[in-house]
Amino acid sequence: MRYKNCLVGVLLALGVSEVSARDLNTLIPGLYGGDGIQLGTASGAGIPTHQTTFRLSSQSMSMGLNRRIATEIQPQPMASSAGGATYKFDPVTGTYTETSTTLGPIFSERPQTLGKGKFSTAISFSYNSYETLEGNDLSSLMQIARNRSDIIGNPNVRESFELDTIQITTDIDIDVAAFVFSGTYGVTDKLDVGIAVPLIYVDMDVSANAQVISSPQNPFSQINPGNGQRFTPFHQFGGGVGDSARDSASGTSFGVGDILLSAKYFALDLERFDLSAALQVKLANGDEDDFLGTGSTTIRPFLIASTDVTDLIRFHVNAGYKFDLEKRDQDNINY
Repeated sequence: MRYKNCLVGVLLALGVSEVSARDLNTLIPGLYGGDGIQLGTASGAGIPTHQTTFRLSSQSMSMGLNRRIATEIQPQPMASSAGGATYKFDPVTGTYTETSTTLGPIFSERPQTLGKGKFSTAISFSYNSYETLEGNDLSSLMQIARNRSDIIGNPNVRESFELDTIQITTDIDIDVAAFVFSGTYGVTDKLDVGIAVPLIYVDMDVSANAQVISSPQNPFSQINPGNGQRFTPFHQFGGGVGDSARDSASGTSFGVGDILLSAKYFALDLERFDLSAALQVKLANGDEDDFLGTGSTTIRPFLIASTDVTDLIRFHVNAGYKFDLEKRDQDNINY
């Protein structure tokens, strides 16, 4: 079903930047109406009836999770511009001779360039279904919503029934499919320039189940000495006075992701060792609100080295540093 949805999205969304009207980064914060969880209270003699709002803290999953999701699902892997076998015409023999000893890696680059005036194109497809985020299971993410502190007593201190909390278990299902169209042109025999344009389809489903956690310091959640009735929990879901314990949301998006520009210079060509210097610039054109882009421009200088182990085995190494121009805490070494 996921693949079918993906195919339908690709076929119908050509020329369309977005499939759904609702931004995907609003699905999680928009749960329970997006204004906190509204609850009523149990009824009974001596119980202070009120309607209150439980809210997530500013560091809660609802705010921070969107940023982490966008970072984790971007960028999509892009195929090497110099993968596969390469040949060169020999005017002396009148035939083509192979200029590459191996097919090369799929995603990492190798030092060799295309050659002056040569042009190559490629189309790659990837499909990813995410199950964990930073080691946390996406099907059972936990967050805590806290009661207002200004209902009774000191407005700056939680006390009595204000100490009740709500535990929210969230199940997030994210599937990402990407077509990447890339092209590389040989400016000189040693210098290549390239561009990669991803078309990305994101399918996201979110569901949440909330549970009231009564505080031991809430006297209205304990046994009432007058008639032995136990009012647990004091705060309640539904019943026409508040939100339901369960909520869900879903959406899809389709559009152009962050475009990648690249350049590679073939600096060293020895018998069994090659070295190139490269630069990649990822633009911030993808829609960050729909998880089609990261929302920041990055610059990644790196070195590409390869060496022959045997006539059939060749090691390739890519190592560099990525500078994030908008989110400096996202700078990283990559290899």
